[in-house]
Amino acid sequence: MTTAIIVLVIILGLIVAAKQNLKLRERDDNPFNDRAEAKAKHLAQLRQYIKGKDEITRDEIAGEIGVSRATAARYADSLEDEGLVRQTGQSVNTRYQVQKSVSTD
Repeated sequence: MTTAIIVLVIILGLIVAAKQNLKLRERDDNPFNDRAEAKAKHLAQLRQYIKGKDEITRDEIAGEIGVSRATAARYADSLEDEGLVRQTGQSVNTRYQVQKSVSTD
């Protein structure tokens, strides 16, 4: 019986925490909203940047939008998910080949 009460208290605590998290995400001053806007802006900037290029690197992405190399890699992954670039190489030799439909637009 004691175990059942503990489990019930944990479940109720998780429900309350989830509701509070949902309320935070819906607020206008939520920092997650700012991040989403920044990501959308950066991706739009990168879509323009890659036009006319054959390939790009993480360092180029990082320099173009002012983010770390790790964040640049995540942006490159997003561009790859959109079909705009294709990763070639690995580690320090990673490059992203711009797909022809983008480079000729």
